Amino acid sequence: MGARRRSLAGSGPRGPGHPPLALPIHVFERAQSWVAYELDRWEQERGGGWAIARAGSLLGRIAIGSLALDEARAEVSYWVLPEARGRGVATCPWRHCGLGL
Repeated sequence: MGARRRSLAGSGPRGPGHPPLALPIHVFERAQSWVAYELDRWEQERGGGWAIARAGSLLGRIAIGSLALDEARAEVSYWVLPEARGRGVATCPWRHCGLGL
């Protein structure tokens, strides 16, 4: 890769939108930092974010933010890759998380 930087949303071996299979160490460290951040948010009951995956393939992401458990309120956001849309991968997950939203 040399001096060029490759985005995780760039074109990997499986085509546009897929990450490269061999990630440079700075990308791995960035991913570790993101996971730690999301775990911290969840532990502090502020929100959280999760990958939507099936059979080891990333299909999208779903997250909650502005979490207020005492008010049973949160903001929900998600994205799903075009090839995973219409397959029910992000359908109504909140009824199963036990938050009472």
